[in-house]
Amino acid sequence: MPQLGLNWKQYLSDEDCHYLIQYIENVRHDINNDQMVLLSGSNGTGMSAIKHDIKTYLGGDLCGNYLKVCDIISCENIRKLGFVCDVIDDTCTHSLFSQNKKKYQSLINFIKYKQSLIAFTADYEKVNSLLIERCRILLIK
Repeated sequence: MPQLGLNWKQYLSDEDCHYLIQYIENVRHDINNDQMVLLSGSNGTGMSAIKHDIKTYLGGDLCGNYLKVCDIISCENIRKLGFVCDVIDDTCTHSLFSQNKKKYQSLINFIKYKQSLIAFTADYEKVNSLLIERCRILLIK
């Protein structure tokens, strides 16, 4: 089994790296997480590499890609860790959360019920404030 987080120190602070490793280990060992991880950084800063490392470490049976919240809700087999792949900010007109409060409230409910989720954004300051309250923001260097 590959060692988790070997290359992440180039992307994350020591504290954030440690937090993310513990978050992933919790998923692996059936320990609930009570926040969503929000990786924030511009394109080309390592978010895809981190996601790939996590998927390789945990395997496809534990990880799921969800393009929209409704994909999680309607999925027959919700994975222990979900990658939320859509834009989640309040300013973008095509954003999942700018048009429909029910959609981001659904995501908040998943977090409340201990569903482990990792989302990606270029600018965490644009993410809905109600969602931010349920997130641990990890800034990519």
